[in-house]
Formats: sequence, C-alpha cells, structure tokens
Amino acid sequence: MTAENTTLPGGSQEERARTRRTLAIAFAAALAVRAGAAWFCGAAQPQEIRYITIARGIASGQGFVGLDNRYPDIIQPPLYPLILSWVFRLPGPELGLARGVSALMGALMVFTGAGMARRLFGERAARRTAWLVAVYPLLSHMSGAAITESTFTLLVTCAVLVLWRSLDAEVPPGKGLPLAASGALLGLSFLTRPEGLTYLGAAALVAVVSGLARQRAVSSRLQAAAIRSLWLAGGFLVVAFPYLAWVRIETGRWLLAPKAVLVQVHHELIQEGQRENWKEPYGSPLFFEHVRFGLNRESTAIRSREIFANVSVGMASGVLGSEEGDPSLFEPTMAIRMVLRNFQGVYLETIKDGFVVPTLLLMLFGVGLISRPWVGPFRTSALVVFSFFAASFSFLLSHVESRFLFPAIPYVLPWIAEGWRRAELWAVASVSGSGAARAALRERAARLVVGAAVLGATIVHLIPQVQVASKRWAEHREMGLWLRETAGAGHLIMAVTPGTAYYAEGRYEVLPFADLPEVVAYARHHGVEYVVADRAEIPSLRPQLTSLLVPARSHPGLDLVVARNERTPRAIILYRVAPPLDPAR
Repeated sequence: MTAENTTLPGGSQEERARTRRTLAIAFAAALAVRAGAAWFCGAAQPQEIRYITIARGIASGQGFVGLDNRYPDIIQPPLYPLILSWVFRLPGPELGLARGVSALMGALMVFTGAGMARRLFGERAARRTAWLVAVYPLLSHMSGAAITESTFTLLVTCAVLVLWRSLDAEVPPGKGLPLAASGALLGLSFLTRPEGLTYLGAAALVAVVSGLARQRAVSSRLQAAAIRSLWLAGGFLVVAFPYLAWVRIETGRWLLAPKAVLVQVHHELIQEGQRENWKEPYGSPLFFEHVRFGLNRESTAIRSREIFANVSVGMASGVLGSEEGDPSLFEPTMAIRMVLRNFQGVYLETIKDGFVVPTLLLMLFGVGLISRPWVGPFRTSALVVFSFFAASFSFLLSHVESRFLFPAIPYVLPWIAEGWRRAELWAVASVSGSGAARAALRERAARLVVGAAVLGATIVHLIPQVQVASKRWAEHREMGLWLRETAGAGHLIMAVTPGTAYYAEGRYEVLPFADLPEVVAYARHHGVEYVVADRAEIPSLRPQLTSLLVPARSHPGLDLVVARNERTPRAIILYRVAPPLDPAR
C-alpha cells in the first residue's frame, strides 16, 4: 500500500503544504458551522437530556443515573457521559458545554476524513473531503447536539487510519502495537456506543484478509491472520474489560452490552404483539411505541422496563414465559422481515429532504465510484473503507432514524470528493480556450462554480433542519421554566419526553402507551404530580390520549393547571394528578 501512495496525483511537498492549510481552514469552518447549529437548535432534546443528566449524576457523586428514564440508564455506555462530567467543571451552561464537546469532535473529523481520502485518491481529494466534512448537513447538524454520534465516529475513523498504517507493512510477531492501538480505539468507541463491537469485526476481517494475502505458505497465512486478530482483540479488551466488569457489578451478571439485551427484550415483545394481534399495524411507529412503553396487565410498570430488570444470565429467548411452539427471539423469518423493513426505512431516510445524502452529492459519489478500476493496492484500500462502511449498518437489526446513518457518511465522502474533482476537470476542459491569462481565469471560474454548487447543495439542506430543531422543544422549555417559578423544583412530571421535567428541575416519568384510565392509574401508583400533554407528540405517539389536548374531555383524575397555545399545533397542556376518591365518602 506504500507504493500506492507514491503514485497518487498531487503528492509533492507543495501539495501537502496546501493540504495542511486547507485542513486548518476547513477545521475552523467546521467548528463555526457546528457552533451555529448548536446555538440555533435551541432547547435540549430528549437524548441530550439523558446524557447531560447522567453526566451531572457522575459529577455530583450520585453515580450513573440520569433524568430520562424511558430506558434503563445502564444501557448507555459510559465514555461520553464521563467526558461531559469532566467538561462540566468549566464555567457555563451544561447544554452549551455538552454541545461544544460534540461540535469539537465533529470538527476533528475533518482530519480523519481527509486522511482516508488522501490514502485513496491523493491530496486534492483530501482537501475536498475536508470541506465536505465541514458543511455536510447530517454531520454538521448532529455534531451540534449533545449526543454520541460525532465522538463515536471520530474514534472509529481514527481506528481505521491506525489500522491502515499497521497494514502498510508486514507486522512481525511481538510488534503489533499499531494493531493493538487500533483495537484500543475501537474499545473506546465501544464505550461510547455498543455498535463499536461491530467495527471490531470489520477490523478483524480486514486484518485477516490482509494477513492471508501477504504470505505464500498456508501455515504462514493462518499464523499471520491469527496474530493480527489477537493484537486487535487484545487492544480492545484492555480498554473494554473494566466496563464489562462494572456492568457485572451493577447488574450481577456478565453482559457484553446492556443495550443489546434491551433490543432482545424489545424483540420478545414484538413477538408477543404478533401473538396477541395488537391493533397497531406490525412495523409501524405506533407498534414500536407499544413495544417500548406498553404497560403490564396491572398498569403498574412499563413491560419492557420490567422485563429488562428481571433479565437472567445468557438471555436469548423465553423471557416472557413463551409456551412451546412459540417463535424464538432469533426466528429467521422474523429477522429477515425486520431487516428488510429497516432497509426500506434507510432508503427513505436517505433520500428524504437531501439531509442524509443530497442529490448532487449522490451523483458525485457515483462518478467517484467508477473513476478508477478497483485493482491492485487500490482494491485493498477500498476493502478497508467499505468493510467499515458495511459495519455502520448494524442498526438494521433494531430500528431506523436518520441520525443512525451518521457513522456511515465518512466512508463515502472520499468517493464524493473524487467525483467533485472529476466534475471540476470536466468543467475546466469545457471552458478552455486560447490565451494563457484568459484560460487561467476561466479555469478558476469553473472550479469556483462547481465548488459553490457542491457546498450549496449541503448548506441548503442543513438550514431547514436547524430551523425545525430550534422550534421543536421550545414549548417544553417554556412550560418547565414556568412550573419551576410557580411551583418550585423537585416535582415528579409525566410526559412523552423529559423536556419539561428537565427545565422545571424536577423528576421524570414517561407517559406510557396505554388508554387514559390505565395511564392515570399508573401515574397514581408511581406518585406522579403533573402530566404534560404536547400536541406535537400526542397524536403521533399516543393517539389514544388525544382527549388530553381538550381539557374538558380529559380524565376526572386530572385537574387542568395551565394550557399554552391551546388552539395551535404547538399546544402544550399541564395537568395535576388528583388523588383517588375515598370510597368511604
């Protein structure tokens, strides 16, 4: 692979210096774009509240516990909340500090993205990749939020570059520290998101294939492949084992990834829903809301949370006491249906609004993909990148959100950048003419037009997303601040999402997926004081509770406190939970 780099275009000292200058400017631009997105995104979203409050708990000595209890806190790997807990020692608002961490991590991807492009296509593609990372809509928007995507993806792309370097030459036994370093970076990614384990498999595949290809004798090939795999696994375990031991202490059992176990619990509930013929169509958003937040028969606990709390060692199926003949958790046809449904969802999320993949960039990706034959060292390089790209789609076994595609984007950007470069060459050739001075001017103009079109195709899809995000949770912030000022802090508040509770400095309970009488019974059982109904959430996520949006038609166990924007799509209504009537009266 070293020989490949020497044959790439634009490898002179002058070109490398120009690349360094471009990367510095692109990094500053990436920080500015992400800072702007973070500023204009407004109130905290639910996932941000989860990480921020877990970090707050760590910093205050309360442990790994947060406000957003829709899922058990332990399903969140610890690295990102730990980073936030350290950053919270600095002066400033928690939300701003947390978003600043994500923005910095996302901006640093300018360097890892350019590093991959340089190894594939050379210096010019590296510079264009840096600009793509800086302004790409999905990357910029999600990096401006206090969630794990940018930190996780930065760690994985760093691991790719280290792995790549370790494969440049044969690694003799006992000298595999670069491979161990790549494994350690993947271990850190696993401590950020459990999907890091999938990338370890991708790295092992690349290392094994490379080891098998470099040796002639079969025994030498197998030995090289085994040694490379052991170095990778060793580096991964050195970093990950303390976390696995901590999970063992917290849960009393060995679990590779608590989040994966929760996915298994959800799969069991999916099968229960199919057996019981729930009225929500299978595979619909409402079906999965029922899976995640449906109540038990006594209306005292959320079923998925109850099962997860009682999960046993080595859980694979039978958690619900399934009878003989019922489908198992890993029943093949069910798994195939789920993957196909999620693959369709990925396709729709990809083309929707151009937020994930702008149309012009998709065309440039196609140009870059066929720009050169996949032979020789280039084929090996492509194997590295696309192995990690394929590993980015492990979420197909659960469900789909557009942000889940974030880790996959960096692996297509080098090809988009090469397509961009080819488009520039075509544009320059199309306007060439006589006269050196005029030809140079036309060349600059052609490059400027193509570059402006590419960058404009990204920014035009970023701005609407930021505008939507800036309004989405504003009502919860206003309601929470009002409640804190009028009733004080510390109240237990029930809602679909925890925004009101976060800004009211209260405690939070999720609004379950059930009919209103069961919801009121659940609220009284858990000591809930206030219930929040939001028109932006109730019709789509809790349609059986739409009567909450009309105070005159709500439950007699709920007393209206205040209604804001009642006749608008942004209506939010606060109720107080009344105690049950005394049967003796």
